[in-house]
Amino acid sequence: MPFNLYDAVVAGLWGTFALTAFLMMGLALGWVHLDFAKLLGGILMPLNQAGRAVGLLLHFSFGVVFALVYAWIFDLVGLWPGAWAPFVGMMFGLYHWVLSMFLIDVARRFNPHIQEGEVEDPGTWGIKLGPQEALMQMAGHLIFGTVVAFAYFAVATTTQTVQGGAPDDGGRNLIVALLASFALMAAYVFALPGPAEAGVFTAEMPEESTTDREAERRKLRARFDQGEISWEEYQTLRRQWVGEP
Repeated sequence: MPFNLYDAVVAGLWGTFALTAFLMMGLALGWVHLDFAKLLGGILMPLNQAGRAVGLLLHFSFGVVFALVYAWIFDLVGLWPGAWAPFVGMMFGLYHWVLSMFLIDVARRFNPHIQEGEVEDPGTWGIKLGPQEALMQMAGHLIFGTVVAFAYFAVATTTQTVQGGAPDDGGRNLIVALLASFALMAAYVFALPGPAEAGVFTAEMPEESTTDREAERRKLRARFDQGEISWEEYQTLRRQWVGEP
């Protein structure tokens, strides 16, 4: 099937919608501890609603970019609408998951809140969060790949763009996907507990491994903020008391 930008963007929005909803469910049930919105948004913003909103916008933008890559590969291998298309997309999602785990490691290194100890460091590939974190991320990206492939060919079929050309839906598919995406973003940012509140929608490690460590970090940070110790002393004591490398 020829590459189609419109179909790929719509598919990317729906795929990211499905991935985001799945991870939100995982956070609610306590199966996921990595708050991807805070991880991404925290690179540029404070850990508040605005920061989570920016993180989600980045998350959806990356999802659309990956969908464009998927669509380009579909064109490259000559894949056409059919029962096998979602399965092929799911297999692409497996490779996407491996890359996403690498990107988590990159993001944690550029997030100042993690570097300063305000948020628990998930570790390389999120290893500190336990094996279930990687499994949930893998399942989410398999869902992403499946939905992207299904939506891509479904939109192409309904808009008569399987053979290429401009869609005949007047942009309706794109508008619906955008509205659904913004509604999910709003629910995540405004309806869920913020980072200062106790709840499952914060990127926290299991309580037994973080309570004492977080208390020490807060004390150290307070001493530094009050000018009792220098930045060098703060870093030295943090590594010594908190046990960081």
